[in-house]
Amino acid sequence: MNTSTTFKTEQQLLEMVAHAIAFNFLMYVHETYPHQSGLLYKPPGGRQRVWNPLLNNADLLQLAVAAPTVNLHDIIAQAAAIDGDEAARHAYVREAFVRAVTLSVVPMAETPAVIDNATPAL
Repeated sequence: MNTSTTFKTEQQLLEMVAHAIAFNFLMYVHETYPHQSGLLYKPPGGRQRVWNPLLNNADLLQLAVAAPTVNLHDIIAQAAAIDGDEAARHAYVREAFVRAVTLSVVPMAETPAVIDNATPAL
C-alpha cells in the first residue's frame, strides 16, 4: 500500500468513526513532524488539537467511552492471542475497535460525543 493510499484510508476511517459518534471536527490533517495525523478539532475553551484513536491510546479510551455498546474487552482478548510484540497488539486493538465502532454505533449518532483532552496522551 502506498503512502497516499494509507493516508486516504486513515482519513476515511477516522471520519466515519467521528460521524458514528457525532464527534465534531474541523478537518483531517496529515502527519507533519512532530505532529501526528488525525482529525483537527477545538474542544470547548481550549486550543485546537488532533484526535486519532488509531495512534493514540488516550483518544481510543475517549472513543470507548463515547461508544459503550462496542465491547472493547473482547477485542483486547483477541489481541492477546496475537503473536508478536506489544506494539502489534496495541495497533490491532486500536484499529479493530475503531472499525467496530464504525459498524455498530450508527444508531448512537444522535448522542454527541464530548471529547476533552484534559488528560495526557499515553
